[in-house]
Amino acid sequence: MKRQLVVAVREPEYIRRLSDYLRDSPFGRQWQLTAFTGDDTLRTFLQGGYPIDLLVVQPSFLREEEPSPNLPAAALVKRKGECPRLREIEQYQPLPQLMQAISSAYAAIWGADLPAGTAGGAAVIGICSASGGAGKTVLALHAARQAAATGKRVFYLNLELWNASGEWIGRRRSSAAPRPEDGEDAFSRLLYTIKSSPASAAARLAEARERDTRLLIDYLPPCPYPEERLSMTADDAVKLIDCVSASKEYDLVVADLDSGLDELNRAVLERCDRIWWLVPDQAAARRKFALASQYWKRRWPDSFGRSERKIVCVGIGTSDGPDKRPGIDGWRAGSCGWLPEIPLWRAGSGPDGFGGIGSLPPAPAYQAAVVRLLEMSGLRGEGGSGYAAEADRGGTARDGQIADRPERYGIG
Repeated sequence: MKRQLVVAVREPEYIRRLSDYLRDSPFGRQWQLTAFTGDDTLRTFLQGGYPIDLLVVQPSFLREEEPSPNLPAAALVKRKGECPRLREIEQYQPLPQLMQAISSAYAAIWGADLPAGTAGGAAVIGICSASGGAGKTVLALHAARQAAATGKRVFYLNLELWNASGEWIGRRRSSAAPRPEDGEDAFSRLLYTIKSSPASAAARLAEARERDTRLLIDYLPPCPYPEERLSMTADDAVKLIDCVSASKEYDLVVADLDSGLDELNRAVLERCDRIWWLVPDQAAARRKFALASQYWKRRWPDSFGRSERKIVCVGIGTSDGPDKRPGIDGWRAGSCGWLPEIPLWRAGSGPDGFGGIGSLPPAPAYQAAVVRLLEMSGLRGEGGSGYAAEADRGGTARDGQIADRPERYGIG
């Protein structure tokens, strides 16, 4: 069901442009817009008792007294400080950022305590591997982009100690050394708020997250200090996922984990609804997967029992047909998926380069395989994927674009 957004501004042209943008934007699948330019019509609407999830209004529409506390409202201002009694949204900014600010205001106003358990909220996919360099981050971002292209609200959460996701999303740094202002305190402050003041976690998340407007996903900027990540406990990581999942802002969380299996990774994987475990098509990689899964079963038998059915083993690196691909010992065929190797990526070159700003290299065959992984994981697309169908027919997609046929994904 769409959220009901009511906007009151004096300029009809502003409403027209916002309405046109929502009509063709993924935000249009999340929000139903009702707009007003006059005081009387707005007042009549508000007195009619219609459902409102968020009222975004210019200060000139407000009376001297504050709006009813039962009315979720934010002020649309030309500059911050015009209406300090309400949460402020700058009126003049690019439309994607405007809608992101509106979504952030909604999250802050409606934010609630973290759930006691892990049920409910956004679906969570965890992507892991016992082998380094298997391509977890590339897979995670492809999955996030595919889901976002269908209108789903997606959050990408990188929990690696050495978070290099900035090579693919956000602005790319010209130096290898992180700058403190790029991520200073955003990660640690969010963790602190989750632990000390859960009721404020949604608002803190809205402040800390950033938006990649090409991939249409939200994410936390990489923390510039590895000590912050090293100090994070398994309980902290699970609460962080719960915070994002329960924020009412997302349909899917994609968690990108470090290689290996420590207590933190184990706890996060158990929290996930689906686990994609990458296994490169090499004898050593398959052996590492076997050793890691055996260790999990021996070290945390109850946890493994709760998680085993959620695991999808994802083989990567073979060009043979499905009937010739080597199996992964001990796992049913229905719980295994496959991804093609893309030599161009390993070479670090291509039309967009391997790490272009906010871009991923075009690879229709890989994207089609990701679509199949989403489907076999229970993330069903209603109406099918035009991208996957085109790739299966041997076609191509310019610049890795995805067919925009509406799809709806939901764990089930």
